Amino acid sequence: MKSFALWCDAKNAGESTGVKVLMNFNLWAEAEKGESHTVLDVGVMLIPEEKSSKRKQICEVVKSISFYCPFPLEKKNFENLFPKMDNKTVGAIFNSPCNYTKNDIYSVGYVTLYGDDAYPKFAICSCDNVQFEEIDDKGTIVKIMLTNTMFPPESDREYEPIYYRFRLSGMFVSNLVASSHSKDWLLTSAFSREEVTAKVNYQANGKWSGGAQQMEASCGGWYRYTIPDTAGGQVRMAFTDGGSAWDNNGGQGKDYRVSGGSVAVAGGQMITDVTPNCTIRQ
Repeated sequence: MKSFALWCDAKNAGESTGVKVLMNFNLWAEAEKGESHTVLDVGVMLIPEEKSSKRKQICEVVKSISFYCPFPLEKKNFENLFPKMDNKTVGAIFNSPCNYTKNDIYSVGYVTLYGDDAYPKFAICSCDNVQFEEIDDKGTIVKIMLTNTMFPPESDREYEPIYYRFRLSGMFVSNLVASSHSKDWLLTSAFSREEVTAKVNYQANGKWSGGAQQMEASCGGWYRYTIPDTAGGQVRMAFTDGGSAWDNNGGQGKDYRVSGGSVAVAGGQMITDVTPNCTIRQ
């Protein structure tokens, strides 16, 4: 199976868990020391289908949450995000003003969302007991075990919809992000039409720019950057998306070497005397 999957394991075999599941995913890709670092944050909320106060608690009907990853996953590539939860983070995840307080006795935090009428109150629980099961070296089942000690006491039943959040990382997660090559794009080796980050690393007047500099969007999908006057001197430059993708004219050390008032780079070719408004200067 090439896709992710999630299911709840019932406490008693053959019985229905009687819970609904709400999930959210956040895929983050960022540059770290010149390398692209990608992580996948997964959130899982369990919601009782029955609203009666006499219903069983979720931990009485659900034994564990099973999340299948279609690739091998090491324990070091799993992170429990409960310790990182606070008002700002929870508000950003659910896109709502909120109040978040932690229970010092239980590994749980109580959330009140002020902009969500569907589930205004719930509890965030810690992934303290996690098991990993490899499936024929092709996939991994991450099993989060539910225990009574992880849940709020009877007096806090109004917060019973419960939420878990964890992070996956590693080589296989990084492979979820792929570069797309386009013949009519500024940097064909780095960007697809969905990318919005373009940077240039250059050498002018004998000095390097001190790292890749952010370019600004221009017209027709182009990006531009103004380099300080070189009095006609040559400029050496390469482009990047801020991660691991580079356009350096076909190889490390080659770079684009140009001089003049302006230049555009497209498809591995340099075009001189092109202004930022994409018109050729006569």
